[in-house]
This record gives sequence, structure tokens and C-alpha cells, in this order.
Amino acid sequence: MLLNRPTSFYDESLRGYMIRLSESNYNSQETIKLYKATGLYGYNIPKNLMVLDSDTDLSKLAELVGKDLRQLELLTFQPHVKNVPSVKVETLLYQLDHFGTSMYRSQICPACLRDHGYMRKIWDLTVVTTCHIHNCKLHDQCPNCKKNLSPFRKRINLCDCGFDLRELPIVASTDVQVSNLLHRKLFDIKSFSCERSTFFDKHSFLTCLYIILYFTGVISGRFFNEKRQRFSKSLNDSKLTKLCQAAYVLFQDWPNNFFCFLDAYRVNQINQKQSGVLEGFGKFHMLIFQKLDFPAFKNILDKYVLYISNYWNGGYCNQHVLTAGNEQLLTLLQTNADVFKTLLKSVNGINQSVKRRNAYQRNEMKIKPDGAMLSSPKVMKSLGISYGQVFAFRERGLIQAVRGPEIDGYNRWLYFSKDLEQFHNNLNENIIYVSEEEYLLLININQAKKCFTTWGLTFCDLVEGILNDEIRPYTCKKVSGLKEFRFVKDDVMNFLKKGSLTINDISRELKVCKKYVSSWSQKGYLISNSLSSGAVVIIKKTDYLFFKKTYMTGTDALKKQTKVKSVESLVKFLRKRDVEPASGPKVDGGQGYLFKRDMRLYYWLSQMREK
Repeated sequence: MLLNRPTSFYDESLRGYMIRLSESNYNSQETIKLYKATGLYGYNIPKNLMVLDSDTDLSKLAELVGKDLRQLELLTFQPHVKNVPSVKVETLLYQLDHFGTSMYRSQICPACLRDHGYMRKIWDLTVVTTCHIHNCKLHDQCPNCKKNLSPFRKRINLCDCGFDLRELPIVASTDVQVSNLLHRKLFDIKSFSCERSTFFDKHSFLTCLYIILYFTGVISGRFFNEKRQRFSKSLNDSKLTKLCQAAYVLFQDWPNNFFCFLDAYRVNQINQKQSGVLEGFGKFHMLIFQKLDFPAFKNILDKYVLYISNYWNGGYCNQHVLTAGNEQLLTLLQTNADVFKTLLKSVNGINQSVKRRNAYQRNEMKIKPDGAMLSSPKVMKSLGISYGQVFAFRERGLIQAVRGPEIDGYNRWLYFSKDLEQFHNNLNENIIYVSEEEYLLLININQAKKCFTTWGLTFCDLVEGILNDEIRPYTCKKVSGLKEFRFVKDDVMNFLKKGSLTINDISRELKVCKKYVSSWSQKGYLISNSLSSGAVVIIKKTDYLFFKKTYMTGTDALKKQTKVKSVESLVKFLRKRDVEPASGPKVDGGQGYLFKRDMRLYYWLSQMREK
């Protein structure tokens, strides 16, 4: 147990608390030493203490500081993740981890640091760029060394260059609504002293953060020509502050500002290659149903559908007087209100000519939805899938639409019921019926989907595996949708692994650490796929055989001689004889030593054998 255990504050960041612990016990040595001592350091980097994954164990830290594990978790965002239904945790957790927080930067308010001497948890959020207490901008860079403030610095009040962070200038800011909202939600504060939003009052901290992150990205791409706003690289940027403020104002005076935003989006879109709804909204129309496929966001989707039904021709703002909130939103979106209304009136339905509109009306009169056709909600109910999955099935070609925005301009997607019935029958052909006891031992559809996601594949790939009889579904009763399918985990993994190996498989076969294999893969010696962070790295068997034929690991080389007892000694011996390793800690920063197979290497290894 540590000798000095400073008291943690209810709103303190665990990363900041680690700095204070290190400062109190290690005489201002590197904070990394405490991360290593508590097992919170892996793969040459500290572990994420904002959003905890399954590999992050705080029990050793709790033991050292004499605190309950729950007390330490309260200094992270983990308690808020636990309150989300398990089926939605993965999506929200990804957004919070990759865009909502920044691993290698920290922000501080000099006034708070001067008065209280600790880092607040809310400062770890990328969309929070102002202090909710002092109404000033947060700093993320040292003015002395011009470097980003490290969350692993030696002292809480000092930059590693020695500059006192409490001396940073206090820059006033009026854009504090996002900070106030997230602080209120983070600590469940029921205060009426600050401005409140009736829309956000119904949402949790995590869903509020997700909405702001999503619409900040939408606004950034459409109105500022930045396809993806990288939050982690522009923490305290003034543009990011304005983007987040616009995303917040969008939901004030609900739903008037939202309708005004949709008008502005249409004026900026004008897609000549599309027709119908896609001409006005493009990919936004399709993605909004995927990204907001949560019960908490049903109100947003309902208002979006209402807008398309009631305000498509001429827009909302041409039928209503612009309010102060509308004008504030348009200012944040860098859109002149007068020009905006003129453009909206002149396009009258966004560049839809009379000829096209009349053709759309004729098509609507000619083909009416009847019992032979199913809408997307009915397909969802029939197959037991979400709206986003219906969209993915249609894009992959698993189901065929006969009407829709991209086909004839009709504002709904329709499918022939016979085609859906055939698709359902194809799925049910390969079902194996088991007893209820056996059924409960199998993995469900969500667990199987998670396996596919981890391997960089999609739900559609899982369904194609079922249709091709490569993965057998199980049930104990007559099924009404995919959600009732269960699977043998080995069947799923065998399907994923066919012709491929993982880092774990290769490390077991070569009898080396996983970090060695991962290092060789990252440096290009072992060819692998380039999946996003969190996905399994997949290596083809042919690529692995080529690797084995071309290179020899330091461990294998050590076994082929008897003169030295360690890989490091072997490397020193061979280097003196001009045999250099291809990779290694002192070569290219790799984790494990790797030699290229050639005659010179084999010669010296043979000379090192005892005769």
C-alpha cells in the first residue's frame, strides 16, 4: 500500500489522480512508473483510464490506495457505460473511446487548477472546450515548450518543461452551454440555475454526448467542408467550439431549430445525380437511420420523417417566421438568413423540376402500396432486425427493393412480400432443432455478430454464411426472425478462421509472445490485413508460410546453437560477425528479434554448436 494516499474528489479524473498519487509517492518521477506498478501499462503505452475495457483491471490500484474498486470507477466514465442496454453498448462505447475522449492530450482550466489543484473528469471529453465554472476556455498546450499537455506528466501543476500551468491566461468564453449540459448530465445535477433544454432533459449523459458528437460531424462535413472532424486532434480549437455549439443549439426550441437545420442542409446539398429525398439530403438520409438506431433517439427520427412529409416542398422556414433561435443557428452554420430564405424559396423542393415532380406524382398514382408489398418496418418485424440492418441487406443485395427514393423517387422503400418470404425460407432451410437445455448453451445472434465485428466483418457476412450453409443456426421452437437463432461458437470461429490465422495462433505456433508477432506485423515483415483499432488482425496462411520461409525468430535461432543462453547474447555474437537482425528492440524498435534466413546466418549458427 502507498504511504501517501491523497483524497480523490467526486468530479476528479482518474488520470489526474494518478499524477497526484505519483507526485506524492515517487518524488515527482515519471507517472508511468505508477502505471507499471499497478498493471495499467501494456504494449509500451499506458492503458485507457477514461473508458475501461475488459483488459483494464483497477484492483491492484485500489489495493495500493486503500479504496474500493467502485470508488475508482467513479473517476472514469465506466458507470455511465454500464447503465446502457448491452445491445447498444458497443456503438456508444466506440464513439466515446475514439471520438469522445483523447488518449494522449489533456485539458486544464488554470483558475480551477489554481483554486483546487486537481484535474476534473469532464475535461477528458473532447467536445468540452470551456470551463463550466469560470466560463473560460480550456488550455491543451503549453505556451513555453509549445507541446500538448501530457496526461502522464510528472506534476499536476507543472508542464514537463517546468512551466507553471496555473499561470496560463484566463480567456473568457460565452460558449459554455455544452460544458454546462454535460456536467449536469455527468453528475445528475437537478439545477434550474442555468439554461436548460427540454430536449436534452430526457436523455442520459452518454446519449447527450453521442448526439453532440454525431451532429457535430454532420455539420462539419456539410457546412465547413471537413468530411470528418477529428476531435482528438483539435481539442481546444475555436472551430470545434463553434461546431459543438451549433450541434447544441440545433436541439433548442425543439423541433423548430431542427427543421431550420434540415432546410439549411438541403440548400447546401443539391445533388444532381439523385432524385427524391436523396437529392436534398444525400447520404444523410440513409445514415441518420443507422446512426440513431436507438430507442432514445426515436423522437429525432420521428421529427425527421414529419419534416419530409409536411415541409418537403418549399421548406419549413418559408412557412414560418424565423425565430431568434433559428437566426442564431444559421449564424453558427455560417449561413446568411436572407440569402438562405431566397435560395430555399427559389429551389422549391431543392432543384426538382416541374417535369420531375409531375413524373413522381404519376408514379405515385400508378403504383399504390398494397398487400403484395412490404415497407421497411414490416421487413424489420418479419426478419427481427433493425432499420440499419434492412439498409445493409439492401445494399449487399440480400433483399431487393421494388420502390424507393433511389428507384422512382417514392419516399418509402417497398419490397415484394414473395421475395421476403423466399428469403425467410432460405434462412430456415438449414435450421437444426435442439432441446431447450441445449439451446441455452449456444451463443445468441448478438454474440455471433460481435465475433464477426471483431474480425472486421459485418452482420451481412454472418447472414451469407447461414444462407450458404457454412454456419448452421439452431433453435428449440418455430422461429419468427433472426434474433431467435443460436449458434455453436466453434462453427462461427471455424468460418471466420478458414484460410486465416490470428496473432494468437501464430504466437502459439512460433512459441513467442503475442507482442512480438504484433510488432512484426505492424512493421510489415508479416503481411496482415489493415483493420481498425479493436478488430482482430488476420494473416493468410500463405503469408505466414512465406514469413516462416524468409525469417527466423530469435528464439528459433537460439535453439539451433549451444554456445550462448540468451537471445541478446546471440545477437551480440552475430553482430560481431556482420550478421545483423532484420528487426528487434535495438534495430527498428520492434519487440522481438527477427533474422533473415541466409547462408551466413546458418554458417555461424552451425559454428556455435558444441561438437
